[in-house]
Amino acid sequence: MSMIVTLSACGSGAPAAEGGTETTQENGGTEDSGNSDVGEGGEITFTYLELGDQGTGLEDFYREVVDDFNNNNKGTYAVDVEWMQGSSPDYNNKLRMLNAADQLPTIFDAGGEISLYNTLKNNGRLVDVKPYIDADPEWKARLEDDCTEQFIEDDGAIYMVPEAAMCPVGIFWNKDLFAKAGIESFPETWDEFWEACDTLQAAGITPLALQTAGSAWTSMIIATSYMSSSQEGIDFMNLSFPETYDTPEFREMMEVYVKLFQYCNPDAIGGDYSLAQNHFTNEEAAMMINGAWMMETLRDTNYSPEGFEQHVGFTTLPGKTVVYSWNQVGRVISASATEEEIEAAVEYMKTLSTQEHVIRYFELTGGYSSKVELPEETYNNLMPTMKEYADMFKDIDHVIPNYQTQWNSIILNEVFTTDLPALVQGSIDMDQFIQIMDDAVKQYEE
Repeated sequence: MSMIVTLSACGSGAPAAEGGTETTQENGGTEDSGNSDVGEGGEITFTYLELGDQGTGLEDFYREVVDDFNNNNKGTYAVDVEWMQGSSPDYNNKLRMLNAADQLPTIFDAGGEISLYNTLKNNGRLVDVKPYIDADPEWKARLEDDCTEQFIEDDGAIYMVPEAAMCPVGIFWNKDLFAKAGIESFPETWDEFWEACDTLQAAGITPLALQTAGSAWTSMIIATSYMSSSQEGIDFMNLSFPETYDTPEFREMMEVYVKLFQYCNPDAIGGDYSLAQNHFTNEEAAMMINGAWMMETLRDTNYSPEGFEQHVGFTTLPGKTVVYSWNQVGRVISASATEEEIEAAVEYMKTLSTQEHVIRYFELTGGYSSKVELPEETYNNLMPTMKEYADMFKDIDHVIPNYQTQWNSIILNEVFTTDLPALVQGSIDMDQFIQIMDDAVKQYEE
């Protein structure tokens, strides 16, 4: 079986743990987040700030790559990683503080909040990696062509290092709960989706695991996917930082957003990502939006009942739709690093895209490459849910952008925190909510 993606469309868009408490774990180095130089063994040491994953396979994968890189480059290069536990907003706020203090790590992720990326780019804080990519044809050939093209800026530079795989967001569904409600397969259309929600609810089963805290990941992905079932909705989702949200397609989407909360656990309003995940893995909800990075959670008995992974399916959203933006990862290299540190960081980036690591990335996180063949033995050894994920790539019609990469940080971090719950609870009406969204656009532009 080949890891083939026939779409233009990795890493996690979902927060590792919404509203989490920040702690750090070190990988063989100091707590200093600034740039390093020559280590005790004579190697060039550089720093890397990574967001921990709270129970998914991402951190396991990156730890393996870090260990391989350090072991294979002893005496030459060494990466010193700070593993930060917390939410995506926590991570971005830390980057802002480090930037203000001129202590950015050598490698970090600037894709989770495009407004932060633009600030860093426009202030000359990022390295143009295009010359390094062009100088190594083998590395360039391993990177996804669509991603490389999308990362080229107007001036021809590339600041985000292109990816070698994609991790689209689909939907996990509990087959046992569906069967108890008399539903044999996952709905293919939105009409069938709402019918399934009604049928599950009538059987005493909560259909959806949702949240509003943080950036409202599990609920907003469904709503934006619904909006993208029309061409007007697709056009809106392709806008980067819309000037107004007072459009028919966005209003209809938000009506659907409110409707979703008829089908969820009572604590979803104000609840965070981890709460939604717990409801799903404890079989208290039948469906949850997420990416394949959650696969390991299904068979980790710290999170799920033993054997739970045997009863969970994974598929596209209705309309054969998945959600993904290349820049939701967006690793960059700090321009404050020395030339030696930059060269060392580039070598680390190359390591991420080797065939060995791309296959391992798929096994642990679902990162899917169009250029690397997945061994038959690897496919056969996948858990059932992961096999469905791999097979899904033959049946995708639409890839829509992740809203987190399209809308400004005030909307994501402030409006969604306070005003989304107010809208769902009826404390404000739709006109008021739309006005708050447009006010956030003006505030951001100022």
